[in-house]
Amino acid sequence: MIADTTFHGYFLPKNVTVMSDLYTIHHDQKIWGQDANTFRPERFLNEDQTQVIRHAALMPFSIGKRVCMGKDFANDTMFLFIANILHKFSINPDPECPVVDMEPLPGFVMIHKPFKFVMNLNEK
Repeated sequence: MIADTTFHGYFLPKNVTVMSDLYTIHHDQKIWGQDANTFRPERFLNEDQTQVIRHAALMPFSIGKRVCMGKDFANDTMFLFIANILHKFSINPDPECPVVDMEPLPGFVMIHKPFKFVMNLNEK
């Protein structure tokens, strides 16, 4: 802050650093509903599932002037990587441990717990 500021009832003194907690925003049940922790990509599609709907609370690369400068490259690369993997392989849970614990490991950066899966080469 370049000057003392009051934001939503909170006093923020000059020169304070404010950091957002994207994990909390991305798992907020008030925004995403009771199934906020459930992987449900269809929540970002319109009703007939033909178009992607952008949600203002989804900020995987941050927002504003601090947005990741590699955002476009990362999006393009991830799309190509995932599309190629899904085209060539079928991915299934490991039959020996089919339940995946989605509770994150705590820390400054949230990471998932280790899990196992099976990838089979698709027959052509």
